[in-house]
Amino acid sequence: MRATPDLGPARSSSHRRPGPGKGFKGPGRGPHSPGHGQAISLPAGLLTQPPTASHVWTGVGLTVAAAIVVVAVLLWRPDNALAFMAFILAALTLLVAPVITVGLMLDVRYQERSGGQLPPGPAPSAGQ
Repeated sequence: MRATPDLGPARSSSHRRPGPGKGFKGPGRGPHSPGHGQAISLPAGLLTQPPTASHVWTGVGLTVAAAIVVVAVLLWRPDNALAFMAFILAALTLLVAPVITVGLMLDVRYQERSGGQLPPGPAPSAGQ
């Protein structure tokens, strides 16, 4: 007769480790993994500077350059992976850069129009 190993107390189904999609985060993604909870350090004052017109022109230039790449690839019709990757990158840039550029334009315009405190209005008249 064979001896059966002692498997310990029987566990109910509620004590199982959750599988994918049920709270299981996979290896290296838990709260004790390296890098968890660490913030990215940015240079001092980077986020406190308001956008300027030069930022808007950078966005316009990037959009124009991406459009040139897309048109060049469509007209030239190269048959290699590098041209395909350049086309995909330029197309994605054409989707994102104009939106960000318009946001910068509006922000710069708002910064220019809100130039500070308004001058005092006319003094109230004594007769009214």
